[in-house]
Amino acid sequence: MKCGSTTLFRDLDASPEILFPVHKEPHNLLNDRVLTESGRHEYSDLYKGAKSSQLLGDASTGYTKLPIHTGVPERAKSVLGADVKIVYIIRNPVDRIQSHYRHLLSRPNAMQSSFEEVLAAYPEVLEYSCFGQQLQAWREYFDEEAILVLCLEDHKRDRVNSTNTVCAHIGAEPCGHLIDTDTAWNKSDSKPVARGPLGPIVTSNLYRQYIRPLLGNRSRDFARNLLLPKAKSTEIAWTDSLWKQCEERLTEDAQLLRSLTNEQFGSTPDWLKPPMIKSR
Repeated sequence: MKCGSTTLFRDLDASPEILFPVHKEPHNLLNDRVLTESGRHEYSDLYKGAKSSQLLGDASTGYTKLPIHTGVPERAKSVLGADVKIVYIIRNPVDRIQSHYRHLLSRPNAMQSSFEEVLAAYPEVLEYSCFGQQLQAWREYFDEEAILVLCLEDHKRDRVNSTNTVCAHIGAEPCGHLIDTDTAWNKSDSKPVARGPLGPIVTSNLYRQYIRPLLGNRSRDFARNLLLPKAKSTEIAWTDSLWKQCEERLTEDAQLLRSLTNEQFGSTPDWLKPPMIKSR
């Protein structure tokens, strides 16, 4: 979450070889219902229009949201098998925390809480940036070769080659030449938000179940950008105590991430670069 998954999803969705459900994040693997016969049918029905040659994708960010959602890797192996290919996109953990905070404040009817209040009320804002913890849960059920860890900062620098790397990992032909490199999707400080007169409409079950499936990504993007207000940029007020609280947890997790990725991630000097601390 808030690691560029929407941008990566859109980049991969440019490939005719890859099919995603109408909803980017179906989240079927979040509970044990998917293990039942009816639950498996519900999941497979998301792809009922797929061609036999297409690869099927699921871009649900809830699959790496420990400690809120547990048991996902085990369900994934049971339902999809051990040969499934997994892509985990991460980013600078401090930047992700700040983006998550802005995201929470942009939600419909959100209270304008301080950064300190949000971290106290929602400890998952910190835990979702513990990428080592999230990755370790998946490595317990899938081999290292099955999981590609991708860094948002690297992906943004060269989306064409980065997308092609993902295609190679999942067994698709390169599609980097098809992507819209001028657009970064779902940025927390500029995305359209479901507020105003149209907010209740775009968040309703009627829209999600019957209207949205009839619209392509481009049509939905055009309507959202035209009709919905943009999220406001929010200043992040870090304090010394808040940073120390987060730094200890993130430093511990960075050590785990380094060990799980052969020092590829979590070891650079700017990985835990301190944020700007509010002056007193």
